[in-house]
Amino acid sequence: GMSCAMRFPAARMLVACVLMCVMVQVVPAASPRAQAAKSCVLSFSLPEGTLLKYTNFSQIEQNFGGSDVSMNQTSDLEMKYGEKADSTGAARVDLKFGKVKSSLVMNGQLREWSPPIKLEGSEIRVFVTREGTVARFEPGKGIIGMSKKDDLRDVVDAMFVELPDTSVSIGGTW
Repeated sequence: GMSCAMRFPAARMLVACVLMCVMVQVVPAASPRAQAAKSCVLSFSLPEGTLLKYTNFSQIEQNFGGSDVSMNQTSDLEMKYGEKADSTGAARVDLKFGKVKSSLVMNGQLREWSPPIKLEGSEIRVFVTREGTVARFEPGKGIIGMSKKDDLRDVVDAMFVELPDTSVSIGGTW
């Protein structure tokens, strides 16, 4: 049998950093009542033209007939927030992949591995709702190994985290 698990800690870390910034910016500017409660409603809305650069790490762990396999990929990534939302209110985010490094560990041994989809140098335009979900996306031209747009669905979805639809307080989880 085959089992599969995916982890994208970089995306979660990015959200944690953004949320810290949101909390720092929102609470002091809030009304005295809101300051006392220290809560706010989160939404995916960054200033137009914001450019974030970070390194994204993804790991897919599988088991093939008793062999544990871990496929790792680290990519330099730029996220640029578009100038205006689309007609549905979804924000435009342009993803640009820089250098990508891949490795595979099988039964504790490092092996050569090249992922089937080559993201290095590729661009993907994503439209993200205020709740942080991907409304739709359009891959750029010439992404090697991509046979259909949905081949990139897991990669794109992992870049964004769905925000709660209720107010949150410092230290709260969802």
